[in-house]
Amino acid sequence: LRSSMGANSPILNAITDEAGRFDFSNVISGGYFIQANEYNISEFAEVKEDETNEYVLRIGTGALKGVVLKKGEPQNVYVIMSQTHVGVGKNAQTDPKGVFEIKGLTPGKWKVSFYMSGYSSSAEELVDIASDKVTEKVFELPSGRIVGTVVNKNDEPIEGAQVSARLMEIADAVDGFTPRTWTATSEKDGAFAMADMLSTSYAVSASKKDMGLVLVENVMVPENADSAPVLLRLDAGKGGTLVSVALNLTNGQPVPEAWCYLTTAEGVRFDHGSQRGEDGVITIPNIPAGSYQVQVSSFGFSVHEHSVEIKEGETVNLEDVMYEAGALRWTILDEDGNPVSGAPCRIEPVEANSIEKPREGKTDVQGLWVQRGLYPGGYRLTTKLEDGRQAADAIEIEARQLIQKTAVVK
Repeated sequence: LRSSMGANSPILNAITDEAGRFDFSNVISGGYFIQANEYNISEFAEVKEDETNEYVLRIGTGALKGVVLKKGEPQNVYVIMSQTHVGVGKNAQTDPKGVFEIKGLTPGKWKVSFYMSGYSSSAEELVDIASDKVTEKVFELPSGRIVGTVVNKNDEPIEGAQVSARLMEIADAVDGFTPRTWTATSEKDGAFAMADMLSTSYAVSASKKDMGLVLVENVMVPENADSAPVLLRLDAGKGGTLVSVALNLTNGQPVPEAWCYLTTAEGVRFDHGSQRGEDGVITIPNIPAGSYQVQVSSFGFSVHEHSVEIKEGETVNLEDVMYEAGALRWTILDEDGNPVSGAPCRIEPVEANSIEKPREGKTDVQGLWVQRGLYPGGYRLTTKLEDGRQAADAIEIEARQLIQKTAVVK
């Protein structure tokens, strides 16, 4: 039994009896993971004072046997399988022929991640696992690259610029792989390269502190080859300034650890490199003119979002008074235990005087819906699919606590 508050929390241990039963006594109120790591099973438990809850952990009987190739050649990679509603991962290492096998899997969709030697990034793919069956699959890892150069307005190379690429069309999966962001840092000659990329179209951006941001769209990566060279030109000295102040509602004190993210209308994060001071103030200069979404928050606090228009030579001032808040991870499954992707979810406060408004959204490809910055109090969760299947739940959000719930639509 492990607290959801972090790896440094105490761990309680128990051994099942001949009937498979176990128990933990005198447990402090809070959220916990009940885990049997050897069998790759886990369940989130919410413990309340003077209450007894019973949970059933089921051992999986499915397996995955795979071959990992790149350009047709076997790959030496580390393989990790995980599910949103399972807190324990399952892993294996490929043999010299690129073969691996992972057993003890419960039925449903699993995310398979491949960590390649020499790379910090990983490729991912979703696989359907059935009970009492060995699923066999060949995984062909992407091997395209985006290459280019970052320069200033005088075409002089810029070292240390942060370069990122994202898929132009965000979908649940492209050729089975989960969309993500690739990153690189420009070298002394301004050159950069991002490897292991899918054959599709990307938006590529570069930014550096005090030098602005540049975006190039529709960069095409061919199959197993390099893109045409991408030229990213940063023009320092132009743009506006954003000043953000973050304060704690409870005591009025600054929140120096609060982040301030800026995202363009194209979904590109502006890497400003500025730091918030002990007075809770952060000043971000040289922001290219345009429309931005600004998010100000910190772990365990409310989330504040703003739409701002940055103009050259002008300053935008924001002040956010943040309150201590909790978070929710809600997983939606069907009656066979498979994640339900795209399920419409709604959370609304029970108390009439709550400062929270109802929130709505949809689950991701692993059936997960995440909400942060929820004001403490009671809430009602609902989801209803187009075919009429639905589920509901009631939860209590506590400050600086993560609540994890799983619902089965019927």
